[in-house]
Amino acid sequence: MWTTFRKNSPTPYANQSTQHCLHFLVTTTVLKDSGSKVETTAAIGDELRQVTARLNKIMGGFRFNSSVLIVSARHEKRGAPRAQNSLRVMVTQDGEESECLSQDISLKGLRLKLPRPLSTQHELGLLLYLPSATLDKYQNQQRLALQARVSWQRQEGDWYLCGVEFLHLDHAQRSAIKKCFGFLNRNAEY
Repeated sequence: MWTTFRKNSPTPYANQSTQHCLHFLVTTTVLKDSGSKVETTAAIGDELRQVTARLNKIMGGFRFNSSVLIVSARHEKRGAPRAQNSLRVMVTQDGEESECLSQDISLKGLRLKLPRPLSTQHELGLLLYLPSATLDKYQNQQRLALQARVSWQRQEGDWYLCGVEFLHLDHAQRSAIKKCFGFLNRNAEY
């Protein structure tokens, strides 16, 4: 690279030395500014942690009642209240399995949303993934196995809505469904 010098300009070596000094000063200033910002960020983080601890202590004194009492409508024919939810369900019918979501649950049955229709002539095997307090418990749970029959079915767009009625619930299965209602903060019975 060729540099053109004026008559009164410093020598090339003085110019390089000045550039090095300037680079050093800029770098030092940037590092000091960055260090200061890191310290400020750490102080803010520490303050936020202290505020969060105080807030948790205050909130620990409150008790929340988020349960919703489901009451029977005036001319309701259902024998049990429904709780809106999106439970993962594995459906087996005539040797074919499909996975779907429930739209509501009661002690009597489920409403399912499926990509294909079900036969109304044959019983269903259901495996319900019940809600859990942690993801690990949810993923490693023993799924609730139930038998059911199709009560009604209709197509809505590309999906099929299907009401299924549980068959032959034993005490343990009924208790597991009630526990699900408890997790959803709903009453399982009127």
